[in-house]
Formats: sequence, structure tokens, C-alpha cells
Amino acid sequence: MIPNPHPLDHQTARHGTQWKALQREQQFRALIEQTSDWIWEVDRELRYVYASPKVYDLLGYTPEEVLGRTPFDFMPLEEALRMREKINHLLQHPQPFQGVENLNLHKDGTLRTLETSGVPILDPRGRLIGLRGIDRDITERRKVQEALKAALARSSREQARSEAIIAALGEGLVIVDREFRILYQNQILVELTGNTQGEHCYLAMGQCPTVCDNCPVAQTFLDGEIHTVEKAEVREGRTVYRELTASPLRDESGRIIAGIELVRDITERKLAEQALKASERQMREVQRIAQLGSWQFDYETGTLVWSDEIYRILGLDAQQIPASHQVFLQAVHPEDREMVAERYRNSLEFPCDGYETEHRIVRTSDGAVRYLHQKCEHLRNHIGKVIRSYGMVHDITPHKEAERRIKALNTDLSSRALELERANKELEAFSYTVSHDLRGPLTNINSYCQAIAELAAEKLDDQCRSFLANVLQEIRGMDGLITSLLNLSRFAHVKLHTTRFDLSDIVGAIAAELQIHYPDRQASFEIEEGVMVSGDEKLLRVALKNLVGNAWKFSARREHPVIRFGMKRVQGRRVYYVSDNGIGFEMQQSDKIFAVFKRLHPSEEFEGFGVGLTTAQTIIERHHGRIWAEGEPGRGATFYFTLHERTAPAGNR
Repeated sequence: MIPNPHPLDHQTARHGTQWKALQREQQFRALIEQTSDWIWEVDRELRYVYASPKVYDLLGYTPEEVLGRTPFDFMPLEEALRMREKINHLLQHPQPFQGVENLNLHKDGTLRTLETSGVPILDPRGRLIGLRGIDRDITERRKVQEALKAALARSSREQARSEAIIAALGEGLVIVDREFRILYQNQILVELTGNTQGEHCYLAMGQCPTVCDNCPVAQTFLDGEIHTVEKAEVREGRTVYRELTASPLRDESGRIIAGIELVRDITERKLAEQALKASERQMREVQRIAQLGSWQFDYETGTLVWSDEIYRILGLDAQQIPASHQVFLQAVHPEDREMVAERYRNSLEFPCDGYETEHRIVRTSDGAVRYLHQKCEHLRNHIGKVIRSYGMVHDITPHKEAERRIKALNTDLSSRALELERANKELEAFSYTVSHDLRGPLTNINSYCQAIAELAAEKLDDQCRSFLANVLQEIRGMDGLITSLLNLSRFAHVKLHTTRFDLSDIVGAIAAELQIHYPDRQASFEIEEGVMVSGDEKLLRVALKNLVGNAWKFSARREHPVIRFGMKRVQGRRVYYVSDNGIGFEMQQSDKIFAVFKRLHPSEEFEGFGVGLTTAQTIIERHHGRIWAEGEPGRGATFYFTLHERTAPAGNR
């Protein structure tokens, strides 16, 4: 016979269960209060029964001031009436809602635009007893959207300006789809090839029956990289050189949907390069015969380097005498020494870029007087301060006549170098303009598609409407990709602001946000507490958001996904990790996982731009750390990263 349990045992077990439940609730509340959004809960009468502290940041009220009041108490009258109608419909038909925009009055009287998402709370019988949700301040985003609407009115003028810039630079621009059909060509291309929009580019531009050999667009479609080729053709008895540069256009999943090709006439540059190469060959031979020495001086480190030829010209032993400005001046003829020193001092004054002079030296080894031709050029920073100098010393004693030819050749080379530099700067400016003006054509295309959808929707069949929806989706994807790339560039250069903070709290807040935004996902988070670090909190939050988001995404198909965060010591060094039990990956591919646009899994299965892990790597490396990944197909993946020892305080274990 089994004895009945003592009543105290029942009471102790019940109290233990209640205590654990209370602990879990307190932990969840703590995670919620770490998020940057306002978490709230209302009852059946829409009275607030819970408000996270973030309500103060959004509306200027404390949680205590909000409890017992309704959302409509914080809205302008017209907005309250509009939202009440929406909420009444929701109460009658309970279902999750997302992205509902509404106007609210801040305590200081200013208007704030909030984006509200939430889910209904049902009792065991399925009856609605309240709502739980999250509010995000999108006031600034709305301002940007309004500014964008205003910009649409100027889009035609901006496009004309872009076309004028491209035309002024003499560049041809063409966009082709994956079938090599021409989607767009600017006026310069029209003048070169005629209006061939809709035709295959290899027929219209290359007069080839199939895709041309060494086609940069074809190479871009194969590997997703930027490719540049040069082609030459004879026109009217004259060889014309063109530079073709192709780059990919991708959708939001990272799939290449089209190619951009810039066509540039580089005939003058090629002729200049050919002349420059001929001159360089001639210069190398002249230097061998003419006995030229070279030097460079780094003002930041104080390092002066002489070539062996300078030691020979001065008659010094490189093994015994280190290079220095004073040693050089001591070798200069006494009658020329002050002039040489003055030339050097004057050359340091802005905007002088260097100096050139002829003077005598007394060779140390045998006392012979030699004539030198000396030339120096300075490299300045953005405020005009010299940071580096380069120079040459030429023994012209036996080559006075040769000196005139070399001087003329140097002048010619300098002129050609400046021309090449200007051409390169124009190319950089053009590339910058094209990359930043991509949003202009995208905006135009989006506007036209929206207009078609609004004005002619009833005239379109289902297939056309589907096509139109796909175009709009791909435009949004391209805009997101551009934003991701700009963020990646910004994170690589933004100044770090180092503070000490709890990395575990950040991971907890990210986990809470994911669970709120995806309430249907049942994932377990195991987060080690008290992992303290020093670093840029905002940047490391972005890195962890990418790593945790990556684990969340690739463990979605697991019945019981588990995501872990913690820190361990490896050979005395702190190593932080984020792991999951998702689909994993082959270790042979681990070297590609952080490359921008490189995806190990098909974009049709898992969304994303292929930029997140690259962004995380950039941020970790900005903190002088290292990041790597280990995985196994079907068993999950673990991302490890370190931070510089000075940025990881000894306060955590």
C-alpha cells in the first residue's frame, strides 16, 4: 500500500512551482525592458495593465502614468476615432496585427508616429481577454518618407542631371537582363549602337551571333564579381580602345537579376599608357647608365631610407654610416651647402610640393668633386602638412648632355602621370555618381509601377499583375541591398565609442525582440549571464543581432530549436560564441561564409542579402578581434569571436 503524501509536501511543491514561475516572469520582464521598443498589454476594455519603461522614451510618460488609461487617451481626437474603428474590428475578429501606424501626443505636446504590432490574448475557452504588443517610434522614418515623396517630384530633373554627368564624362551605360537583352541604354550608347533596347547586346553591340568571347557581363553572371575587359577594334583605319566594366544587380535574396556595363573610350589613355611604358623602359635604361640614387623620408616615424646608389655617389659605406639629412649636408660642397639646406626648408612650406636643384658634393671616399642633380616631391595630408618625401640623386658629372634629355623626359612623364591621375579621379567620381544615383532610376521605376498598379490594375490580367508585383518586390530588394552596403561601409569607418557593458543583456534583448516579432516560433535561448566586455556597444549590438538572427533563421526548420550564447576560455583567451542546432554547413565552405554576397544555401530557402556576416566580421575586426565558424550539416553551427584583450575587462569570469 502506497502511503498518502503529507499535506506539507503538496504545499512545498506548490510554493516551489510558484517561485520558479515568478523567477521566469521576472527574467522575461528583465529581457523585455532591455529592448528599445515599448512593450505593453491591455485588458478587454483596452486599459493598459502593463507598460515597459520604454514608454517614457516614446511618449514622455512613466509606466505608472499609463496604467489604467487607454491608447486613445494619448492620440489626437481624429486619430483616436480612426484607431477605435480599427480596434473594434480587431476585438470582433481577434487575430495578430503588425505595422499599424498611428499618431500619438508626446507629453511635451509634440506629435509622434508609432508603429504598432500585437497579438490577441485568449482564455482557455478561446475568448478574448486582452491584447499584448509592441510600439516602435518611426517618427524619423516618416519624415524621411515624406522627404522621399518630395524628391519624387524632382526625379525627372535628377535623372536628366545624371544623364548629363554620364554624357559629360563620355561614358556609355547599358543594363542587360540574364538573357543579355538590353533593358536600358543612355544616349551615348544610342549614338554608338543605335536604339537597340530589347535586343541582345551581343548582336547590337558586338555583332556576334552568340555571347561574345571574354564578355564581362557573362563573367559577372557566373561569379557575381565586377569584371573589366579592354577591347580594341579598327575603325576607319584607326585602332579604337574601349574599356567595358560589368557589375551585377541583385534582388533582395542576393540573386543576380541583371548586369550593368559601362563602356568607356580609353583610346587616349591606352596611347598614353603605351607611351608611358616606352618611357619607363627608357628611364630604367637611362638610370642604369646615368647612375641614379633614390631616397624616401617618413616624417611620422622619422625614418630615412637611401638606395645603395646614393651611398656609392657620396662615397660612403652603408654598413657603417646610417642615412641622415645631416650626413648628406656634410657631403655637399661648402659653397653649395646653405643653398641646398634653404631649398629643402622652403619646400616644406605649403603649397610647395618639393624642390629640384643642382649642386656639388665632395665625395668622402676620394675627395673628388661631383655634380649632382637632386629632386624631391612631398606628400601632404588633408591639412597640408608634409607626411612623406620622395627624392632622387643623380650623378651628372659625366652626363651633362644626357641631363637635358632626362629632364625633358621627366617633364613629359610628369605631365602624362597627371593626365592619368585626372582620368582616374574622373573615373572615381563617375563611379561614385553611378552608385549613389542608382536609387534615382529605382525610384522612377517604382513610381511608374505604382502608377500602373493604381491606374490600370483593372486592365491587367493576373499574369501582368504578378509581373508588376515581382518588379516592385525586386525594387524593394535592391533598395535594401544598397542600404546594407552603405551600412557595411559606415561600420568600417565610424569612430568607436568604448564603454563597459553586459553582452548577455544585449543578447537577451535581441532574443526577446525575435520572440515578440515571431510569436509562432518556439525557440529556446540559453544565455550565459554576466558576460561583461568593453567596446562600442552600438556596433557590437549590430554584430550580435546579425549572429543571433543568423542562428534564428537557419534553425527555423528544427522542431525544438535551441540557440546558445556564452563565453569560454581557450588557451587563456576569452572566446565568445553563438551556436544553434540548425541546418549547419560543410566545413570546406567555412572560408566563404563571411564573404559579402556569398551564400551557402539557396536564396529561395533562406532570405537575406548575404551582407550580415560580413558586417559582423567587420565590426569584430574593428575591435581588434577575430571571428570564425564551425558547423556540420544537420547538426548546427557555432560562430566564435574574440575581442582585443584590452577591450575585454577582467570583471567577468
